Amino acid sequence: MMSQDLPRHLAGLTSLVGKDIDQERLLEEVNGLVTPLQRELEATSAETQEPIVFILGPPRSATTLVSQLLQVTGAFSVITNLAAKFWMAPAFGLMLSSALIPKDEDRTHSFRSTRGSTQGLWEPHEFGYFWSRWFDLGQETHFLDSDVRRRIDAKGLIGAVRSMQAATNRPIVFKNNTWFSFQADLLADLFPHAVFVSCSRDAFFVAQSLWLQRLDLFGEPSGWWSVKPPDYAEIVKLPPLEQVARQAVSIEATTRDALRKVDPARVIEIEYERVSREPRKIISDIAELIGRRGGEALKVDIEKCPSRFESTDLVRLNDVLAGELQVAIGRWRTELGEKATRG
Repeated sequence: MMSQDLPRHLAGLTSLVGKDIDQERLLEEVNGLVTPLQRELEATSAETQEPIVFILGPPRSATTLVSQLLQVTGAFSVITNLAAKFWMAPAFGLMLSSALIPKDEDRTHSFRSTRGSTQGLWEPHEFGYFWSRWFDLGQETHFLDSDVRRRIDAKGLIGAVRSMQAATNRPIVFKNNTWFSFQADLLADLFPHAVFVSCSRDAFFVAQSLWLQRLDLFGEPSGWWSVKPPDYAEIVKLPPLEQVARQAVSIEATTRDALRKVDPARVIEIEYERVSREPRKIISDIAELIGRRGGEALKVDIEKCPSRFESTDLVRLNDVLAGELQVAIGRWRTELGEKATRG
């Protein structure tokens, strides 16, 4: 099937891996039918001071797990797998999800995911179609330069998010590695009451995961998977091992640059190992940050969170490949750092 025959949200930057195209077409038609209701909800949604939580970070850095932990406490709303099916009518999707899912159903979790995808209608979804609708304007990467940013329908995006806030009485959590990590400063400007949970992980383990996901998805390491940094056009010309090394380093550096432009008082940094070691403390810290930013005191059922997780920071490559990857990461850190200094 040619890409021009596909709905826009399935073309370009969106992976077709695991998609049932006929079902996606049907869902697009359903979304079109309920879009008038979404417009009505946006027109009647009042501006709110309710905080928004944006979770960002490189792939495989526990961003999905953090969203699951926040949801299970009962103090936060997330975009569930059911709600995400209505990316063109997100407020309607949240209302439908709230009405159909039993009250305590969304507080039971496996705390598992596959490449960021969770199981069950009630678990968190990254809402990729929704965010691509606003940020995918035909550029080659997931980095929005100043020209692309000027073309974003900021008013439309703000109205859609406001309608979602009105559909829930709890702080709403958005998790999306693809679009948030490089645009934290833009999101901070568009949503003044937002806070940012920045997940991080050692670049070696990020790159190793990228390599292993390529093997799992494509059977060999040359196929691209996940976030496209601003230097994507240069990265794809490299051998596969160099690609994942530079991809991991570039994601790390570009995310750091975006966060430097955000008030540190609005950001909480979370290292991967901390998520394994003290998940309850992390969730308490996020709730405290929201309180400091003017949100109401949250009733966080911290006992719903496991006390710890087993770390998966293990070397899974053979010694030769692992050594080559470490060397490549160090080299790209040096080269990209020098390039940034010169630039």
